[in-house]
Amino acid sequence: MEKFGLMQSSKKIFSNSTFKYVNKCNNVSTTYQTVKYYSLIKNKIITNNTLETSNKLLPSVVHIVSPKSLSKTKICTNLQTQLNEFKKSTISTQSNPNLSQIKEKTSSSLLPTLSSSSVILTNEEKQILVKKFEEEYEKRKQSIFEYRSQLEKMKRNKNSLQSELYQFKNPNLNFIHNDSKGIPPELFQQKRLSYMKYIAPSTVFANNEVNMNKIDTYGFDYDYTLAQYSKVLAPHLYKMILSNLVKKIHYPSIILDCKFNPKFAVRGIHYDFNACLFFKLSSTFQIDRTSIHRGNKMLSQKEVQEYFNNYHHGGSHVTQKYLDDNTYHLVDLFSIPELCAIADIIQVFIDNNIKFNSKVIYQDIRTVTSGLHMSGELHRRITDNLNIYLEKNPILFNYLKKLKRNNKKLFLLTNSPYPFVNKGLNYIFQTNDSEEWRSLFDAIIVQSRKPSWYHSREPFQKFRLEKDEKGDEYCVPVFGEIKSIEPGVVYSGGNIKDFCRLTGWQMNNNVLYFGDHLYSDLAGPSEEYGWRTGAIIRELTNEIGVHNNIEYHCKLKWSFQIEELVRLAQRLNRIGCLDELISKWKKERTEARYQLSILFNKEFGSIFKVHYSSTFFGQKIKRYADLYTSRLENFEPYSLDYVFNPIWYYLPNEIQSALFP
Repeated sequence: MEKFGLMQSSKKIFSNSTFKYVNKCNNVSTTYQTVKYYSLIKNKIITNNTLETSNKLLPSVVHIVSPKSLSKTKICTNLQTQLNEFKKSTISTQSNPNLSQIKEKTSSSLLPTLSSSSVILTNEEKQILVKKFEEEYEKRKQSIFEYRSQLEKMKRNKNSLQSELYQFKNPNLNFIHNDSKGIPPELFQQKRLSYMKYIAPSTVFANNEVNMNKIDTYGFDYDYTLAQYSKVLAPHLYKMILSNLVKKIHYPSIILDCKFNPKFAVRGIHYDFNACLFFKLSSTFQIDRTSIHRGNKMLSQKEVQEYFNNYHHGGSHVTQKYLDDNTYHLVDLFSIPELCAIADIIQVFIDNNIKFNSKVIYQDIRTVTSGLHMSGELHRRITDNLNIYLEKNPILFNYLKKLKRNNKKLFLLTNSPYPFVNKGLNYIFQTNDSEEWRSLFDAIIVQSRKPSWYHSREPFQKFRLEKDEKGDEYCVPVFGEIKSIEPGVVYSGGNIKDFCRLTGWQMNNNVLYFGDHLYSDLAGPSEEYGWRTGAIIRELTNEIGVHNNIEYHCKLKWSFQIEELVRLAQRLNRIGCLDELISKWKKERTEARYQLSILFNKEFGSIFKVHYSSTFFGQKIKRYADLYTSRLENFEPYSLDYVFNPIWYYLPNEIQSALFP
């Protein structure tokens, strides 16, 4: 019979249900305070009947006993008898509030003093341990059903999840959540909070502390920042890409039968144009195994492993050099139809046995997409159908006016041409004349060629505005030396150093610049000039919608539970009886993570998370954006002296002391 030793020196104390029999057989020194833990349970100081951790630390090390030590170890031969004695003793002490007396009594009468600190577990005892873990699994699974029932019951209540939060009459107080102490009651209506905390889609999130009172200069990009495009733009751009591939590069016309799938691509994924694969990457440079696609189909586990063996030495880790040399990172919303086109064309070629080079396909699609922007074909399509592609936004116009009234300096910095921006802003702000929106900006820079604008020495070009026979404005160059940047006047090109010189502005951490593209808009000013930056991430609306969903909360809670069970079982696994359970639960953990992921997107999951880690894209947001939100007008309710503070970030070694003192 195989025998193992268990030395009790645990950093986490397990519950009475699991350790009831193990601690009976241990040689436990009085300094380990195990009996005190039992007393706490019986006196209902610890009431949860799950494998919880205690505030009292008790390190645990499991080891195999060597043959020499077996002769010195006493064997617990009558486990059931001692368990019964322990139950009787602990029940009789429930009414005694003096925990120190309970500890003294139980330690002297129930725990034998052994000559060794190890205990032998028989096969029967191992089976009991397995059974206890299986019972714990069932209890935790049942707790999820109960949790779901509670949430659904609360949702059916007359107060919705939104109304269960504090509803403030003053919109500048929307950021206050659950602490009403010291706040005049007439400012808000207090409602009962639910188990499930509701997150407002209009919330502004902070990665760094930003004191808005110190911000005196605001900068804005145009596309997907001031201008928000409707959902019909992506499928139309997708069709334009395919059409131009057939007309200009003579791709087979069969690709015109492809249909845009809005649920396929998400921002933040990488395209490996040499391996012809799409995948999502974590912040630690690990490829998410459940997100790898060739064409528009997910790879099997066998194909995934072949990819890792051929390209990454058998593992999922990649290097920055590999990313730079082999991949294209999808980071803006204009790239989503482009990546969908790449995936669908590759799938068509695979299905029809057409030989292809995946890098050439990538380069052709990039050429066609860039041509749509450079030629103005896409811009004309949008300006001719403003009511189809653009969203009106008078709230944003009022926000800009608010900044101007409070003596803030505003500038527009975009890569788009002026006629396109002018028609767009007139429609968005519902103005009759460009003079209305141009008067808000102290500097207007178009066709800036970001990100090179932040480090080039390109000169500025000044324009005067003329109108054609249709009444549309166009730019006429004004030659001569530019001695200053004038408010309301349109300029193109240039660079940041000349911009600072011509405006006389101190462009440092008193600047807050908003954009949607992490590299073109935010990386340069954040890293090189210390600007404060705000990322506009439209997908936050959908992501927060999932976070506010009952299904998400239940699956997240179960994912945590099964993860904890795996950790607890692994700590005791060296006694040799939990391998099968751990293997089974690891598979269930993988499935739980996948089920949680597909709530966001069935192909690639959340743009912010890869299981327990943030995504590569999410890490870039944290690095380059001090603030981020779903839409620019979300800043309107906040006062101009508000201080945005990030949520405290805990390192793994800080978690226990910080959250469970």
